[in-house]
Amino acid sequence: MRTITPSFILELPLKTSKQEEKELLSRFESARNIYNTILRESKNRAMLVKQSKDFQKAKKINKSDKKNKTTSKSKNSKIKTELFKKARDNYDFNEYSLHKFACITRHSLKNNLDIHTVQKLATRAFRATEKILYGTAKNIRYKSYNQLDSIESKNNEAGIRWRNNKVEWNKLSLEPIIDEKDEVIRYGLKHRVKYSRILRKVINGKNRFYVQLVLEGKPFIKEKNKLGVGKVCFDLGPSTIAIVSLNQENNENKFNAKLLTFCSELDTKQKRVARYQRRIERQRRLNNPQNYLENNKIKKGKSKWKKSNHQLENQKELTELQRTIAAHRKSLQGRLVNETLRMGNSFQTEKISKKWFQKLYGKSVGIRAPAMFTSGLKRKAESAGASYTEFPTQTTKLSQTCVCSRQKKKKLSERVHDCECGVYCQRDLFSAFLGLFVEKLENTGKEEVKYILQTGQAERLWPSVDKLLQTVWKDEVKQSTSRGLCPSSYGRPKANHSQSGSSVERGKKIIAKFKVQDVVFVLPKNYKTEESLKANEVFPLEPTGF
Repeated sequence: MRTITPSFILELPLKTSKQEEKELLSRFESARNIYNTILRESKNRAMLVKQSKDFQKAKKINKSDKKNKTTSKSKNSKIKTELFKKARDNYDFNEYSLHKFACITRHSLKNNLDIHTVQKLATRAFRATEKILYGTAKNIRYKSYNQLDSIESKNNEAGIRWRNNKVEWNKLSLEPIIDEKDEVIRYGLKHRVKYSRILRKVINGKNRFYVQLVLEGKPFIKEKNKLGVGKVCFDLGPSTIAIVSLNQENNENKFNAKLLTFCSELDTKQKRVARYQRRIERQRRLNNPQNYLENNKIKKGKSKWKKSNHQLENQKELTELQRTIAAHRKSLQGRLVNETLRMGNSFQTEKISKKWFQKLYGKSVGIRAPAMFTSGLKRKAESAGASYTEFPTQTTKLSQTCVCSRQKKKKLSERVHDCECGVYCQRDLFSAFLGLFVEKLENTGKEEVKYILQTGQAERLWPSVDKLLQTVWKDEVKQSTSRGLCPSSYGRPKANHSQSGSSVERGKKIIAKFKVQDVVFVLPKNYKTEESLKANEVFPLEPTGF
């Protein structure tokens, strides 16, 4: 039995001549044709499985389990598994059957691909259609011309191989560009290569080829990106994120906080994208008036579309702009992940549906990609030996709960937490602060793991972190407003708001009075404000872990 070992990827650009580029493009086109053929066969088999009696019986068992909550989930699991397996075996819907079909397809089509590469294409097609079978996807997409951009092998023994710092593939030898001064490349080349992948990118209208080496081991971590110490909780939104960390060392509690907009640097580039899209749409309408109705809607059915040279040039420029935006987004998200990793070594957040974000805030999610942050943080944290936890919202209810244990439902439009006990804070920052005190219940005696919010600990430490959260909130609102990019989800802080630690009066009623604990909070470099410099306390200028 094969043992599963950790892996990481090293990407290197390839030097290619015109002849080598022509050969690679020919092989990519052959791979596209074979993939579409296998995908069509796999989809047909999946539809037969879905219509079979055994599969329908298994689905009925699933529905009965959901209705009858008293029965345990594992009671009918064996019966369902056997029925699913029987339905799949009857119509040869499995990965190895598609490997056999791929071998036959390979010989029937004119191509220059090896068997290992073709079998890996069959695996990709099987995984795509399997999602349809179990309802995680609605449809599959065939690859049109120039849409297949990566080909990989099964191992480093045959097919696409890495030999003597070169890529060898069926009498084709490609030399990579290796920067020996780069410590990341030097570190990666010392590890064993599991398999290789050839990647194609279109940059400024020209094809560029890269090799991705899937290496055995853990990735290189730069000294500046080492893990910090402490607990970190973040509250994720479709366009913003609030992060609060707590470091408990030497009998001191050090807080650090951030309130940020995801990829705010991309807003100006996105305006350029909108201008290009409007320009292309105007050209499309001028070139094809016969395809539009009187109300400017497109006619139903198949239509022939003419494209002018100016429209094709604009489409190329738009494609290149979108490529640079994607690369810039990836860089910004990676930088934010590294900054978060420096704040602690235990990360936790609420478990939120990313599909729900996409349905309600599709445009914002498409630009800023909040799920890219969570996936990157989870991957890097676990690779570095840190813990990453996602707890459910049913028992914790961070956005509804106060440190005084009161619970009040809020609309999504209410961006400020304002409680009768005197606690006043930006909603996301306050939820991130409360998330630091969510703990896992041990020995619950049930299958599901439960998490609860320890409001007593949060109430004890709240007076000491209140001033930090207020400073971070006000400064971020000022900075984003000055740039003209302040999101409505930040809310607006009150101009004259008294901090916790002294009695707060509203009319004649005293709302709250706290004793300040021995807590030190830390301000990031960006928050060198007049209020923090004039305060009696002395704050270090760098956040914890940097």
